[in-house]
Formats: sequence, structure tokens, C-alpha cells
Amino acid sequence: MKRNRWVAFLVFWLGLVVLTLACREKEAAPSPDTRAEDERALRDSDAQWSKAAGAKDVEGFVSFFADDSSELPPNAP
Repeated sequence: MKRNRWVAFLVFWLGLVVLTLACREKEAAPSPDTRAEDERALRDSDAQWSKAAGAKDVEGFVSFFADDSSELPPNAP
């Protein structure tokens, strides 16, 4: 009788562990490291923006802003 309790106890916990392991989510594959390409794209965009600003090309300068953007000059309300 005591042995049947231990067997039932072990079967219960083993089943609980199996269910827990079966229900967990699979880990997603790590995304590729694109920091170098992102940095290069940002630097290129910044260089193009600076070039447009230096050439006083208003259309080129404004093309970098979103349609609903606003400018907040420093030390202004």
C-alpha cells in the first residue's frame, strides 16, 4: 500500500514535469547582428543631410523630415 502511494506520487510529478517541458515556448533563433550596416546607413544619411544643409538646398534638407514633424529651436519656448 505504501509502495503504491510512492509510485503514484512519482508518476504524478513525472507527468507534471513532462507537461511543463512540453508546454514551454521554443526559443527563437537569434536575429542577425546588423549594427554595422545600421551605423553605416545612419552615417550616410547624416552626411547627405549635412551636405544638403551646407549647400542651402531647402528641398533636400526638408526631405529628411517627416510630414508631421516640427522643429524646436534651442532656448525657445
